[in-house]
Amino acid sequence: MKQAITRRAFLYRFGLGVTGYGVFNPIGRPAFAEQNRDMTYARLDALVDTFIPRDEEPGGVDAGISHLLASMAETNPSLKHYLSALLDRLDEESNRRHGQMFSEQPLDERERLLNHVFVSQDEDLREARTGIQLIRDDIFTAFYLSEAGMGLLDYHPPFPLGYLDYAAPVVEAP
Repeated sequence: MKQAITRRAFLYRFGLGVTGYGVFNPIGRPAFAEQNRDMTYARLDALVDTFIPRDEEPGGVDAGISHLLASMAETNPSLKHYLSALLDRLDEESNRRHGQMFSEQPLDERERLLNHVFVSQDEDLREARTGIQLIRDDIFTAFYLSEAGMGLLDYHPPFPLGYLDYAAPVVEAP
């Protein structure tokens, strides 16, 4: 036989639910969310730096590619899931092979790990292979569209102040 829930029991259960949500939800803990965001930026920085490392010229991190990818992922849940899954998989593989996170590896070890994942015929790494190929294309595209990439190619847009506004009235040059 069902008993009617009392007001006191309802408020007790509701209070437990609100407390549990506050404890387990990172939005309720800004320090945790900030730490998680910093860790994600470090992981993205390592991935971008592996594809376009800094040498005499600016690299992908200097061009802000990792921040661009992170901001795009904040507005696109599927991209956020895809990036997170790829970075998690790279960390798992790096921990399995070297006992360190991907972002803690030196550049040559990160390159070897990406090469291993990319050429591996292991079915468990199939999604990571696809992810690496897609993110590589995104990183290179974003880099060569950035000011650092255009400067590296010695390319300058045709109009330094932007493109002409054809709807604006013609102004005579002084």
